[in-house]
Amino acid sequence: MTSPTTRPVIVWFRRDLRLADNPALAEAAATGAPVVPLYIHDEALDGRPMGAASKWWLDKSLRALAADLKDRGAALTLRSGESEFVLRSVIAETGAQGVLMNRMFEPAAWERDAGIAQGLKADGVTCRGFNGTLLARPGSVRTGQDAPYKVFTPFLKALLDVAEEPAPATDRARWTASRV
Repeated sequence: MTSPTTRPVIVWFRRDLRLADNPALAEAAATGAPVVPLYIHDEALDGRPMGAASKWWLDKSLRALAADLKDRGAALTLRSGESEFVLRSVIAETGAQGVLMNRMFEPAAWERDAGIAQGLKADGVTCRGFNGTLLARPGSVRTGQDAPYKVFTPFLKALLDVAEEPAPATDRARWTASRV
């Protein structure tokens, strides 16, 4: 068993199949722990089967991500199955101390991810989500009366005040030495 300081962290890639401007990956790199890049093909992730165009996009995006990782001496771990089951399997195989992911804001995905995070936390594994797809979290840009904006220009000004900075570059990541 590895010591807590050398235990890896898993970066769970979902729709965010990129190394640049990826808050979960930036946070993983900042930990100094080895990083296990993981993609899980979960048919239930979106709640409907993928069409041909989506499959084509996913194939090309995963190939590009794998090539980018390979250029950095890392391998993308590809798995298929129910997300929580696969995550727990990879955690067991690697001894990972945590899972980092970029949030999905659709209600069903949000609820599923919260359940996964709570279950992992109960087992002593940290699970943190980051905003990797939006300028601000849904519902966070409100008027002074705590209501949604009805006029675009004031909304834009308020949005720019709370917009999150892009994630820093990930060249500092310490990748795991081998594929899981």
